[in-house]
Amino acid sequence: MQTRINPVIYFMLLAGFSYHKTLLARNIEYVFDSALVNNVDVTRFNDGQQLPGSYLVAVSVNDKRKKQGDYTVDFQYRGDVLTPNIEKDELLLFGINPEKITLVFYKNEKYIDFEKSDIKFDFSFFSKSLVLYVPNQSLINNSSELAHESQWDDGINALYLNYDTKLYHRRVKYDSSNNESYYASLNPGVNIGSWRLRNSGIWMKGYDGESEYQNSYIYAERDIRSLKSKLLLGESSTGSEIFDSVPFKGVRLSTSDNMIPYLERTFVPTVRGVANSVAQVDVRQNGYIIYSTEVPAGPFALSDIPAAEGSDMEVTVTEDNGSVQRFTVPYNAPAISIKSGSLKYDVTFGKYRPYYNVSRKDNFSHFTIIYGFNDLLTGYTGVQASNNYFSGAIGFGFNFNELGAVSLDGIYSKDGYNNDEDGSAVRVRYKNLLSETNTTFDIASYQYASKNYSTFADAMEKSMRHSYDWKKKNDTSMRIRQSFSDYGLLDLSLNKTTYWNKKDESYAAFNYSTLLLRNISFTVGWNKYFDSYYSDQEDVFSASISVPFGKMINSGSANLRYQIINERDDSISNSVSLNGMAYNNRLAWNVTQSVNSKEHNNNRTSLSSSLKNSFGTMNAMYNHSHMVTQYGGGINGSIVLHDKGITFGQRITGAAALIDTDGSENITVLNKPGVITDSNGFAIVTGLGSYRKNDIYLEQSKISSDTSIDKTISSVVPTDSALVRAKYSTMKGSKAILKLLDRNNVPIAFGSVVSVQDKSSTGIVGDDGRVYMSGLDGSGILKVQWGKNSQEQCQIPYTLKNKKSLGLYSETLKCM
Repeated sequence: MQTRINPVIYFMLLAGFSYHKTLLARNIEYVFDSALVNNVDVTRFNDGQQLPGSYLVAVSVNDKRKKQGDYTVDFQYRGDVLTPNIEKDELLLFGINPEKITLVFYKNEKYIDFEKSDIKFDFSFFSKSLVLYVPNQSLINNSSELAHESQWDDGINALYLNYDTKLYHRRVKYDSSNNESYYASLNPGVNIGSWRLRNSGIWMKGYDGESEYQNSYIYAERDIRSLKSKLLLGESSTGSEIFDSVPFKGVRLSTSDNMIPYLERTFVPTVRGVANSVAQVDVRQNGYIIYSTEVPAGPFALSDIPAAEGSDMEVTVTEDNGSVQRFTVPYNAPAISIKSGSLKYDVTFGKYRPYYNVSRKDNFSHFTIIYGFNDLLTGYTGVQASNNYFSGAIGFGFNFNELGAVSLDGIYSKDGYNNDEDGSAVRVRYKNLLSETNTTFDIASYQYASKNYSTFADAMEKSMRHSYDWKKKNDTSMRIRQSFSDYGLLDLSLNKTTYWNKKDESYAAFNYSTLLLRNISFTVGWNKYFDSYYSDQEDVFSASISVPFGKMINSGSANLRYQIINERDDSISNSVSLNGMAYNNRLAWNVTQSVNSKEHNNNRTSLSSSLKNSFGTMNAMYNHSHMVTQYGGGINGSIVLHDKGITFGQRITGAAALIDTDGSENITVLNKPGVITDSNGFAIVTGLGSYRKNDIYLEQSKISSDTSIDKTISSVVPTDSALVRAKYSTMKGSKAILKLLDRNNVPIAFGSVVSVQDKSSTGIVGDDGRVYMSGLDGSGILKVQWGKNSQEQCQIPYTLKNKKSLGLYSETLKCM
């Protein structure tokens, strides 16, 4: 038996039809009639083959272990095999390093010869999937490598505002006044093409009624792709690989690490401390607040601080009773060592931007360059200069592989503001990871040869430095991290600073954490700080155990935690807390009761919660002790103005995506807790990786029955701080399985095309005249076509009446 099929219908079948198992069981031979089309060779169809051309295919590598996304690929026959035409450089698009495989080109042209190269392929025409097979060593690690530059997306033009507002009320026993504290952080931004305009302002009003506004920075920045660099105009800080970071107002051109693939990222030291109550922690560099958060009572560790290397971090912990802790965390960069042929530079011209108004504001220039001569030796040099100040540095970094990396440099300074005093400093830094024992070492030592040595900040802020009292003589820090695999992690930090005219300071911290019985967390820690100048000493010991005890409401979890702290006054503080997550990690909550062995006035009850939704995050807290009652809350989020309207979202950090679902609301985005599309079909997803592929997922099960969507995954590659559009094509309307009959009550022919009048919805008729349609109104007109002639088409009025399970309608309809 032979059946003739119009090839036009065949093409449509390939785009959207999956063969039914009963159809495959039939012994039918299909012959394609070339008389029905013009200028097309259909002989390959009769041989079971497909036409060459360009197809949109899903590309994967090594049995779909590494999905790379959808690409348009040109296919041509080489012999009897339909083969993709892929050039050498295009392999980078698919996460393959072409330099690590042997490539031969077809007929000495630009396309890869798969028969003779170390790369093979498997192409499924019906599923439109292309799998490339390469040796594992040629795969690029997506977690650390960049997407191909052709995929980088600067995003859409937009204006946004990040906001963070807090209000606290405090009532002190025996004090008739009611105190309130306010905090507001406003961070507006503008994206125009590749330009990023950013501003940060913080307003605070304390319990004492004193208010303060701080404008942290305002700048415009853009990528210079050809140089793998960034150009910045405005207020920022210089790099800190060689000199201390200097705040400035001016222009800076510097290498962008994010645009250069490397496995080892710049580290930021963890800020550790112990809070006696629910406390506000502020971290400053160069006098400016760079990080602010709330922590519960007990030990805390902050590892996500956006700090600049080379400047110490000044930490302030404000307790709920108004008492304040202050300590400094040194930020010494690790050993300088980069790969052979790599170049990093920083060129800055501007005016010193002091935090204190009494400081000088002189113009200065800053220049540093680091170059990897080979895999073992790195050289670097730099200059900082103004009319009355000069500093020059030169150094070398040595990479001894298994023995670690060492850098040694010398810095000379001449301070014309202070009788041309000159001095020098020597710096040695060492870093190593012993893979056999899983031990990491970070050691840095700064030796200042004389008290006359001055950094540029010293020269600018001489009046704030109290003569030589605060000038360092030696600064040595060491950190050791030891992983015991299943038996926990040990972290030891030591720091000692000596001064020319001031007594020593020292700091030590010990922390050990492990899991007991697979899911019980145990942590023990010790912090010691000693300042001999003020004869001030702090010695705090803590231990805690956290036990999860099962699921709570709506996909939630909870933990019971006990903690004991040896306080600075030698009292013992015991606390029990219950905390957890609920509503798919949207709601975080905590309840804590603390009891002090000596001072019962310090016994306190604390409650806190935060709720994430599409519009931001809402926070609430309540603390009560014998003397103080405090309660309050806040809200943070973002407001984005774009070409299609205004969208509210969670705070934007780094690169972000504007989800666009063609007006379909209440669709859940899986990447971030609490994010769903608004009434206009938009949502904001933040925290995306810059210059890297990010997959954004919609939850299929939460899409309403009257909404159809072509795909639930969108891949984006944003540049730094870009707002990219993640587009999803959706269609509103009912879904139905329709059985269509012609005028003689015979099922419509297999392969016929069905469309809806005045809509874009289409379908292909399958076996027994059945077709699946989506995006249907309650009633309308279907157009059915199985040939070119007017006799080979008809119209069918429909009205949806019979709704079955899963929201599908089922109707039998007949041609007019």
